[in-house]
Amino acid sequence: MQQSARQFMHTARESATICVIICTTIYAHCARICNNLRDNLRDNLAHCGKISDNLRDNLRDNLAHCARICDNLRDNLRYKSCKLLQNLRQSA
Repeated sequence: MQQSARQFMHTARESATICVIICTTIYAHCARICNNLRDNLRDNLAHCGKISDNLRDNLRDNLAHCARICDNLRDNLRYKSCKLLQNLRQSA
């Protein structure tokens, strides 16, 4: 009985570690995408803002919206990673 409990805890720790790695990898990948999108929007804003005030305002709104999405995604993944690490430490 004790051996199966130890095996379960070992498997749970391995699974939690894998989840943390996956969340961290997803966060890093999404952060790169968000940063690239932000940079592209910023470049478009600089270029197209000269053409039309409405277009400039629209791009500025898109940039702000993108930044909010990136921040929410980052915070969500960071919270989940921290929660998994906390659970992993508690189960050790």
